[in-house]
Amino acid sequence: MSKVLLIGGNGYIGSRIHINLKQEGHQVDVCDIKPCSDPNLASSHKFKIEMQKLSRSDIRPYEKIINLAAHSSVPQAESDPEGAIYNNIQGLQHLLQCIEDQILIYASSGSVYNGSGHHASTESDLITPSRNIYDLTKSAGDQMAAFSNKKWIALRFGTVNGVSPKMRDELIVNRMVKDSVEKGVLNLSNPQAFRGILALDDLVEAVSKITSREECETGIFNLGSFNYSIGEIASLISNQLSSSIISLPPTPTYDFSLSSAKFINAYNFKFSSKFESLVDQLRIHYTKLLD
Repeated sequence: MSKVLLIGGNGYIGSRIHINLKQEGHQVDVCDIKPCSDPNLASSHKFKIEMQKLSRSDIRPYEKIINLAAHSSVPQAESDPEGAIYNNIQGLQHLLQCIEDQILIYASSGSVYNGSGHHASTESDLITPSRNIYDLTKSAGDQMAAFSNKKWIALRFGTVNGVSPKMRDELIVNRMVKDSVEKGVLNLSNPQAFRGILALDDLVEAVSKITSREECETGIFNLGSFNYSIGEIASLISNQLSSSIISLPPTPTYDFSLSSAKFINAYNFKFSSKFESLVDQLRIHYTKLLD
C-alpha cells in the first residue's frame, strides 16, 4: 500500500478518490484549503494550506502525490484568470520542483482537443489553440511538466460525471439527469457537438490502478469512458428516464472525443462503467434529495 498526499482531496473528484484509497488500505493525507464536511475523512485533512505553501519536507514522506487542486471549470477560470494561472500553472510547477523520487499524478483536461468532434483524439495528436484561459493553463501545465526531469502522470479527463459527496450539478450528464428527475424535462443545446465523458467510477478506479503500482509508466494519458454527441446524450437520458427534451439555441461549448487506448494498454485497464448505469446512479441520488 502507498503513502499518498491527496491535494484537493475535499472536492468533487478528490472526495471520491479519498474514500476509495482509504478503503483499499492506502495511507492518505489531504491538502486542501476547503474544509472537509465528512467526519469520517476529516482526520486525514493534514494540510489546510495552498499547495504552493507545501515544502519539500512536507512532501518527502509520500510515495505518490495526487494533485486535483485547480480552477476546474471555464467559468471559474474566466472569473479569476490570475487565480487560474496561480493554481493551474504555478501550483503545478511548485509541486514539480518539490518532488524528488516520488510520482506526481495530476488532473489535466481533454478540453485541449476541442474541435476534434467525433475523431477520438490520441495523446500524440496536435492540440488546438486555446480558446480560453482554462484551456491555456491546462495546455501550459502539460508542456511545463514535459520540460521537467521528474516522474509525472498527466490525466487528460473527459468531462467527469457521477455521484460524489461533493456534487457538481452543472456537469452535462449530472444536469440532464437532475432536471429529468426534478422537472421531467431536460434542456438541449448544441446537439451535433461531441463530448468525451468520464464516469467518476472509472476515474476513481484508474487512479487506484496507478496508486497501487510500484512502477508506473509516466507521461500524458487520456481518460474517457464514452464518446457521444450531446444530442445522443440527451436522447439516451430522455429514453431511460422518460423525460422530455427542450431544444435551446446554440451556446459556446466543447466538441471533442477521446481515445483511452494508451492508458488501457499501459495499465491493463478496463473502463467498466456503462452509460445506463451512470444515469441510474445519478437518478437514485437526485431522487433521494426529493424525499
